[in-house]
Amino acid sequence: MLSGNIPPEFNTPRSPSSSLFTTPNRLHQQLPTPQRQLPMVGLGDGIEEQRNDRFEAEEPITNPDDKYESNLRSNIDNIASISVQSAGFLCDHILSHPCLIIRRQCQISHTAVSYHMQPFSAASILLSLNRQQGLSSWWKGITSSLILRGLQTATERFSSETLKLPLEFPIILNLQSIIKHIALKSIATGIQVPFQCALLVELVQSELASENPGLFDCLREGFYRMLSIGIPQTSRLLPIWSLILPTVVLETTRYLLYKLFSYITSQFMKQLNKKRKSRNTYHRNEAADRYFPELVANLIGRFMSDLIVYPMDTVVARLQIQGTRSIIDSMDYPGLEVVPINTRYLGVTDCLRTVMKSEGVYGLYRGLGCLLLQYCVNGLIVRATDVLYFHLYDAIV
Repeated sequence: MLSGNIPPEFNTPRSPSSSLFTTPNRLHQQLPTPQRQLPMVGLGDGIEEQRNDRFEAEEPITNPDDKYESNLRSNIDNIASISVQSAGFLCDHILSHPCLIIRRQCQISHTAVSYHMQPFSAASILLSLNRQQGLSSWWKGITSSLILRGLQTATERFSSETLKLPLEFPIILNLQSIIKHIALKSIATGIQVPFQCALLVELVQSELASENPGLFDCLREGFYRMLSIGIPQTSRLLPIWSLILPTVVLETTRYLLYKLFSYITSQFMKQLNKKRKSRNTYHRNEAADRYFPELVANLIGRFMSDLIVYPMDTVVARLQIQGTRSIIDSMDYPGLEVVPINTRYLGVTDCLRTVMKSEGVYGLYRGLGCLLLQYCVNGLIVRATDVLYFHLYDAIV
């Protein structure tokens, strides 16, 4: 008698495990509805349309030529970056080292007749030392020099994190940020002064009158100089605290001049590239426009800064080496004779006055030819890197 009141959906057979209150229609109503209902024309058509929609939403189809060009540009950028970094490392740390050794010996050799202010004169010293003492005379102290470079970088990072000072030079010229950054450089340079004195002794000491130093002798001698332990206590040896201020002033001035001339050169090259592009006479790629002008700007900035502070550099080098009983190669007969360093400067002012009186103004520029030779070699390396990269870019593209 209740058959007429039974809904049609209950007339279908039901499995024992199904619930009385869960019908197929109600179960369908409880399921979350998709955001987009696909037309169910047929089973195959529906699946094919759903698959295409999913692929269009997750991974758009790109042109294979565009993808290849993007990968090629990325590879060219990587090659340019590696080339610039390698050229900068070679110029700053490796190829400049022989010229640095000769320059330091010329600067502190107050009794030498020859001033070696021309590149050819500096090249003759290098060839004479190589002929008499071998190639090892060109690379003495290079390990200690690289160690001190790493120590300076670590000191700057530690001081930056501890004192909350900017590690890099601010891109936006802000006087407060610049002062904080210079303070960081000054602190790191002041800590490095004893080790710089030990490195200078290692660079100029003649191989004819000394033994080869150990790997970490520079650090040990630097700590000894800082604590006045195990070093010859002579009346001519200046205390380390009296060398901190002139060294910090020298290196800070050098760094500011380097940043100034690098910025000027970079802006000039950018304007020059724009004019060449506007005339359709410039056929370089974007990576070369971005990396190599920066490399040239750094080279010119370092050269101009070293050239301007050269007299002060000579004075500081003589104060740092004084009283260490160092024996160097004679700059008049390199590789054949050695001479001791017997100066009695009382400070920066006395050293400057004594050099001007006994050696003249050019005495402050002893060894200038080594500096010119160094940057001539660096310029050739930069140019060679630029040419090789340009030909490599043409070969790839």
